[in-house]
Amino acid sequence: MNDIVERMLVVYDGTSEEVLTLIRLPRFDLNTFIERFDVDPETDPDMHKRYAVGPDEMHFILNHVDEDVEFDFQARAYFVEAVINDL
Repeated sequence: MNDIVERMLVVYDGTSEEVLTLIRLPRFDLNTFIERFDVDPETDPDMHKRYAVGPDEMHFILNHVDEDVEFDFQARAYFVEAVINDL
């Protein structure tokens, strides 16, 4: 089994904090995301922590997904996360 890290937009229910959906970021570029989310490359060089997505990041994220995403910041919470897929 190989563990592969994929970057996803993880959508949580804003009340229960239940994961509602995982959306792949097929055009994820580590350096671009590090710059956009102001990641400290010394403490998280591979961007493995979770990073909140707010209204200011919405258009940026939409440029990195292949599907339509309807953001609802009042009812849901959005994070860019590194997710391990076992293959």
